Amino acid sequence: MHKIKVTKPLDCEYVDVFIIGSGPAGLSAAIYAARAGAKTIIAERENIGGQMTQVSDIKNYPGFSEISGSELAARMREQAIESGALIDEFCSIKSVDLRRKVIACNSSYNSRFYRAKSIIIAAGTKQIPLKVPGAEKLLGKGVHYCALCDGHLYKEKTAAVIGGGSSALTEAIYLSKIVKTVYVIRRKDYFKAEKALLSQAENTDNIKILYNTDIVSLSGEKSLETINVSNTKTGENYPLSVSGLFVYVGSTPQTELFTDYIRSDGIETDGGGFIVTDENMETSLKGVFCAGDIRAKDIRQISTAVGDGSIAGIYAAKFSGK
Repeated sequence: MHKIKVTKPLDCEYVDVFIIGSGPAGLSAAIYAARAGAKTIIAERENIGGQMTQVSDIKNYPGFSEISGSELAARMREQAIESGALIDEFCSIKSVDLRRKVIACNSSYNSRFYRAKSIIIAAGTKQIPLKVPGAEKLLGKGVHYCALCDGHLYKEKTAAVIGGGSSALTEAIYLSKIVKTVYVIRRKDYFKAEKALLSQAENTDNIKILYNTDIVSLSGEKSLETINVSNTKTGENYPLSVSGLFVYVGSTPQTELFTDYIRSDGIETDGGGFIVTDENMETSLKGVFCAGDIRAKDIRQISTAVGDGSIAGIYAAKFSGK
């Protein structure tokens, strides 16, 4: 991605707050900014709600003992629109000038520029791909990154999940209601996950947790047939016959749009590439805010993304003069 070079006045739509991303952080920011009186727009290249829509059951969001991610996203979207925010869905951002706050977008029907007084980066993260022999070849042919999207393909079959966090356990529990058996592959002897989720997984009859186990390679001609695994303590290698593998081995921030500014203009990031902010969610570039999973922090939950977005929306609106 490159900075926008402007040689003549742009035909722009002017807004107060421009939000990149429509996950829980972006939607919450839109609610607060719009309610403060700022002309607010959210740009989203895919479906509204971000990765939240891929979660089957959410049981730790305040106010709901259980709700699906897609339903929660729909409610947040409705509230953002009712608050006065505009949503530019399926809008692909081609380039962005964070200093001048000019954004170039393409959609299915036209191309246009936005000029904003403040910008909120809420672009979230993307899942880290599994890097073992056979993984790329079998992508979509047994290797998947969303159990809610593709779990139905393996009804009454055997599947596996690899990962060590709450996402891996949540998706294993979801899959256990569809498939015959779910192997959970964990390369260490513990999980970095909610204790309630781990307890539920351990007490689900058709979930088999394989601790100290890692994937060596995947094999299959037209589709996944075998996961070749290794015991990380003994070195023993053995095959697992599975039809589907769901990968949850971590995430990386979606900062590709902002690479030039991170490198040359001093937007501060941490060791993992996540964007650093102050307590008002403002980055080291004035008028540019950041919220949600793309921000440098220890805890990444829907509720923390909402908190980030609320703060960013308030201060972005203030920066824009509202």
